[in-house]
Amino acid sequence: ALARMRYKRSAASLCFVTFIVCLCSAHARQILMDTPLTLTGELEVLVIELKSGESYYRFVLYEKGTNSSSELDMDTTLRKGLLTGMLVVVNTTYPRSSPLKVTGLEVLQAPSGVKNYIGSNGKPYQFKSITYLLRICGATGNYKRQDIEQMYFGNAPGGTSWQGYWRTCSWGQVSMDPSQNIILEVDLPCSGTLPWGTYFGRECELPSWMFLAKNQAKQMGILEENYQNIIYLMNGDGCSFGGMATVGCGRSCAAYVSSFSGNTWTVVHEVGHTLGLQHASRGGDEYGDATSPMGLSCCNYKCYNTPQSWQLGWIQPVAAYDQSNMMAGTWLSAMLPEYKSTSSNFVHVRPTWAGGSQAYFISFRSNEGYDVGLRQEFAYKVLVYAYAGSNVPSDPNLSQLVAVLSPGEVYNNREQMFNIKFQTKTTASASIMLCRLSAAAETSCFDGLDNDCNGLTDTQDPACGGG
Repeated sequence: ALARMRYKRSAASLCFVTFIVCLCSAHARQILMDTPLTLTGELEVLVIELKSGESYYRFVLYEKGTNSSSELDMDTTLRKGLLTGMLVVVNTTYPRSSPLKVTGLEVLQAPSGVKNYIGSNGKPYQFKSITYLLRICGATGNYKRQDIEQMYFGNAPGGTSWQGYWRTCSWGQVSMDPSQNIILEVDLPCSGTLPWGTYFGRECELPSWMFLAKNQAKQMGILEENYQNIIYLMNGDGCSFGGMATVGCGRSCAAYVSSFSGNTWTVVHEVGHTLGLQHASRGGDEYGDATSPMGLSCCNYKCYNTPQSWQLGWIQPVAAYDQSNMMAGTWLSAMLPEYKSTSSNFVHVRPTWAGGSQAYFISFRSNEGYDVGLRQEFAYKVLVYAYAGSNVPSDPNLSQLVAVLSPGEVYNNREQMFNIKFQTKTTASASIMLCRLSAAAETSCFDGLDNDCNGLTDTQDPACGGG
């Protein structure tokens, strides 16, 4: 009986201890669930452009001091302005989720991999790349190494090449030497074993393909780290995206084209992202600007638009206006040379009198040479762009095409209080006039000024009794 009583007391004690342990463990887990977690590392930003026409961004953190990487899940307020190569601190909570839910983010350092694609000491910047022509799981495709060489360096159909494109559309700032741009054919098996496991070639396994391509290049004595840009032209890949690229450069500076069919302008678009360019917009459509390969890029060569070329440091204004030199009610005249003819080729208007951050870029373009892809509706027209960004690569702001003018037409910007009138043109240049408004209608009939910039001064204006 005594033994049974001792056993019951022991069992009761054990149950009590177990209860306390369980209670403490649950409490500890709850505490851990609420524990903030801070991670530091390098950011990679990828823009993924689906064959359906939609696009989205993917953010990956490569944690400092480890071999770990995590995809990040964060709202749009945290995403704005993030670029590949930034050193960041990410705030999240324990336990880690996949993708990692981000509650806060701080940028510690700007990208160290950002390149200024401009020449120095009288010599152009040397564009250096490895292009992998990937044929996956027996895919043959219509293009071989010599075809890519022809597109890059030879006289491809239409008398153009990517080498010539860089020379013309960077105004001599970028050069593409065949010895510095390697093209490799890589045949990938349908499946295989890699250090991290088995892969199956038709499942869009980019990390596996990149590893195998890099390994083949290394066996040939070609090291990726000696080249700024890595380009993947794929056949038989089965990927849902049409193109993908890093926005800017960090540990990677890569562009991918799925189901490659010889459309070099798609390569120009994706490589444009690695230069730090965003999409070219119009009328609320992120891709709506058909005057730039960063917008509607089909179906032939065209140079990057005016604010993007200025952002890259390739061009400068022939005239620049703000409130210091643009007096209200007075019309100013300016001459626009044809866009590709000189690197001083646009008028820059910053309406500081109206506040805000937008600047306006006014240029005149033909559809000759490497602008052969410029549609007729934009050729020999005055093009007006708005851009709130700076002239540094990887600025996160989008350019906007806001007006396309024929001779005699006027762009009226009532919000920013200025007008642009397209006067006359030749094949080589266009003349324009600009006026800063001081009022929405003529307010003073005897000041000698065209206050509302409608072309009628003082008593000529109906507001002052003019006919």
